[in-house]
Amino acid sequence: QFFLALSVGIASLGLLMGELWLIHGGRARLALALEDMAALASERTALDATRSLAERTARDRAAVHERFIPSDGLVAFLKRLEGLGKHAETALSVETLSADSASPDTPLEEVALRFTATGEFRNLVHLLALVGSLPTAVTITSARLETAPAGEEDVSLWRATVFLRALKSA
Repeated sequence: QFFLALSVGIASLGLLMGELWLIHGGRARLALALEDMAALASERTALDATRSLAERTARDRAAVHERFIPSDGLVAFLKRLEGLGKHAETALSVETLSADSASPDTPLEEVALRFTATGEFRNLVHLLALVGSLPTAVTITSARLETAPAGEEDVSLWRATVFLRALKSA
């Protein structure tokens, strides 16, 4: 009987140790599952934060985007510039135009152009003010005003030679 009780005790101890091993293994699996859930929750929180940031800044990003010449808008920009010349009662002519990548890291191109305009002095000054107030980010890098060359019929005319730069979406 002693051996029977001893073997039942040993068997019970073996079962108890097996159960403890299963419980410990279950805890380890549970801990891994909880870590995975925490990682997913963290990813979800980051995704929600990114989505929220995109929604909050949509208007600002659109406003910044409007400051650039659209990728397909260079011709429209030049026509607008010529329209400003007409509005200011000057004869405007684009002389040179070039577009180069602003930087390999940005989707922008730098547009450089030179135009001349002829008209009365006050109209040329008005034209420069109009160009400087365009909603597109334009930098007038140089403007030279000079009287019309000798021999021209109307000596009240002036000529402006203007160099400017703007950014265009690539």
